[in-house]
Amino acid sequence: MLRGVRLYGVNQQTLRQTLIAPELLSRATATWRFLDYGMQPLGALTGGLFGVVSLRATLITGAAVDGCGDGVLLG
Repeated sequence: MLRGVRLYGVNQQTLRQTLIAPELLSRATATWRFLDYGMQPLGALTGGLFGVVSLRATLITGAAVDGCGDGVLLG
């Protein structure tokens, strides 16, 4: 996961600064961070629930989803 964050973080922030008016930039950044960090507890809860069913399947699915995310960023 950290690879993807490093790959897109600087470009994503620069693009946001370029496209959004300066007076709205703080609101857009706050909204982005709320959505980004707000999904982490939901992902942890979902992973925990899936882990109760099958730990191996949960780890394989998580690795596949993470790989797909990196693929989208690199593609």
